[in-house]
Amino acid sequence: MPVLASAVYDLVDRISAAETVSAVWSTYLGAARDAGFDHGIAAFDFEGGDLADFTFADAMPQGWLGNYTSRNYTKVDPLRRLNRVSPTAFLWDMSSWDDCATSRTWCRDNRDSGVVRGMTIPDHSGGRLKIITLCGTRAELHPHDRIALHIAGLELMQRVRELGVAPARDLPRLSPRERECLQWIAAGKTDWEIGEILSLSGKTVNIYVERAKQKLGVQTRSQAIVLALRGGLIAP
Repeated sequence: MPVLASAVYDLVDRISAAETVSAVWSTYLGAARDAGFDHGIAAFDFEGGDLADFTFADAMPQGWLGNYTSRNYTKVDPLRRLNRVSPTAFLWDMSSWDDCATSRTWCRDNRDSGVVRGMTIPDHSGGRLKIITLCGTRAELHPHDRIALHIAGLELMQRVRELGVAPARDLPRLSPRERECLQWIAAGKTDWEIGEILSLSGKTVNIYVERAKQKLGVQTRSQAIVLALRGGLIAP
């Protein structure tokens, strides 16, 4: 039996009236848990940096977000592609990717965390893809509850936009050499010293650094280092 369908308008009203992002998320997540989902996350789509930097609401299992980042699952997560191409909410199950070699470890870690199946709600409005993912171990979701969570999820993303939540800045893709050069500059090395380490000329090192600065949109090496550190492009 559906648990949300008869209360969807009340749920939307409560989300619309919430005064903080935390209150918006708490209201929505409570309804999602009533429908059988244990966990959830809401984030902006991104190209560079860490998922955590683009997440504005998180109720995933403990350690899940850090593990996703440390294992660089951005590159193998098949849900990211589905998020971008799906025009509406969709259900998914980890068993769909059991035979995919590139996603096998991702599937195993999710299952170990209690993320077995779920529902994802992409929102392409406003010029930036936003995504809510609800998940857990429950096998069934009533179709009426699916509709209710979809409608309320879109209201959630509209409300957080009204509350001023904006995506973190996407960072460009730096080449391995550009990142290496910035990493050594952060360690206090000169262009000549970096060239000796990397078997390059000092002039070539400078070219890589200038390219990195241009990609990052900064004027100085110090600004490039700070931005690269914040975005996880180089290690502290």
